[in-house]
Amino acid sequence: MGGYGSGSWFRYGSKSRTEGQYRIDIRWLKKQGYLWPGFAGSLSWSRRGEQTGSIRYCMAENRMILNYRRQPRGGEWEDVEQKISFDRTQCNYGGYRSWFLCPHCGRRVAILYGAGKYFLCQHCYNLTYSSQQESPAFRLMRKAQNIRERLGASG
Repeated sequence: MGGYGSGSWFRYGSKSRTEGQYRIDIRWLKKQGYLWPGFAGSLSWSRRGEQTGSIRYCMAENRMILNYRRQPRGGEWEDVEQKISFDRTQCNYGGYRSWFLCPHCGRRVAILYGAGKYFLCQHCYNLTYSSQQESPAFRLMRKAQNIRERLGASG
């Protein structure tokens, strides 16, 4: 029954993964104290010590304005300005939690991904986590490896 690649066990590589994308995490921005209106700065990404991308941002009342340049594959450089709104929810023991509102679908999310021209949520770009594409055997081996590392054993 079925041929090579049929069945649900062969999912590896079917979707793009979140791990390979530029991302902006509102929890990190809040922890660094960057969510105040009027605050401006830049975010950069690097891989193996080499910078792979950067953007400028400015915080306004209940939103963030991103300014960056991008070059589509084989295309010309283009300037992009994107406005991303915030939402807040009350926490049970006081305070509040900040969220991005996805510019495309309006979903409340903590992380936006730069997989295309704009920074959007995981669902809009149809991204998945690497662990979701692992087979059950590999998932168990990864969990066992993490336990070994926490106990101080070698790989």
